[in-house]
Amino acid sequence: MGMLTEQDLGQIGKLILDSEGRLEKKIEESSVKTADRVIAAVGEMLEQNVLPQIEEVRDDIVGIKATMVTKDYLDEKLGGLKGDMTAKHKEFDRRLTALELRPKTPLG
Repeated sequence: MGMLTEQDLGQIGKLILDSEGRLEKKIEESSVKTADRVIAAVGEMLEQNVLPQIEEVRDDIVGIKATMVTKDYLDEKLGGLKGDMTAKHKEFDRRLTALELRPKTPLG
């Protein structure tokens, strides 16, 4: 067996470059497939785990909004309560004043 010629070295170099090209292409295809699988897995996880919880929170918020009291409603009810309390206080004062002003009898 003799020494390698320039032609032999050129063919070996070409084989190495072809192999590198095929390997790079396979790595690139594999990376794309891996990225696609990761994206699909993340999408599936979102659909199965995150989105249902977001929907549940949204439903809770809708329920809270449906049952919570508005400021206008609360102001109206508190205004009515204040009016009722004022009326009762005036009635109490009127009765107290009536009791104090009643003339005392000599026997009593």
